[in-house]
Amino acid sequence: MTYMFCGKCGVPLPENAKFCNKCGTPVMKQSIQSEKSNADQFIDCNRMGEYSNSDMGHGGRIKWPIIAGIAAAVIILFIIIGGSSFDPVETVKQGYLTQFSSTVNIGDALDNRFKDGKWSYDESTISDGAYNVYFDGYDPLTEKDWRISFLLEDAGDDGSWVSVDAISTDGDVEYDDTIIYYLMSYIYTGNLNELFTDIGTALGAALFSLY
Repeated sequence: MTYMFCGKCGVPLPENAKFCNKCGTPVMKQSIQSEKSNADQFIDCNRMGEYSNSDMGHGGRIKWPIIAGIAAAVIILFIIIGGSSFDPVETVKQGYLTQFSSTVNIGDALDNRFKDGKWSYDESTISDGAYNVYFDGYDPLTEKDWRISFLLEDAGDDGSWVSVDAISTDGDVEYDDTIIYYLMSYIYTGNLNELFTDIGTALGAALFSLY
């Protein structure tokens, strides 16, 4: 709709007026277009699929279909990155052997005990989703090179399970669960005297059982 105004005093004028009824100023052909209502300046959410000429609606509002598309792309990218970032070594390092400590993770326990620690892994033949993870390091107290072999198993929604398969010191491999327990306990406590006592007791009991 078009409105006529006096160019001098601003009074509204009748349509087709030639002079201002108030000040007598001749009417100049000037007009202003009425502003759209606020409702017209924003996107009609019920018709948002019809807008395709710009990524932005009136008033600087981003169209919802575009927001939804961006969000979906971000979620998919996150899932792909998260799924491809599984690292067996980091999984073991961040795990806990709760029979020894529920507050110190495996990685920190080994870092505290050994020097020049190195990690490696390979896929296990036990089952799909299982890995053999190895830690090699030098222990200043026993003055021996240790290798600790872990078995990492993917339990799906229940997480991952970590266990100690074997421990070797200077190439001597130990598979006995009791001896492995004492060796791991020493790694967490650093009590060498207790280790010698425990292993001596275990070996004594083993020898006694032979008779």
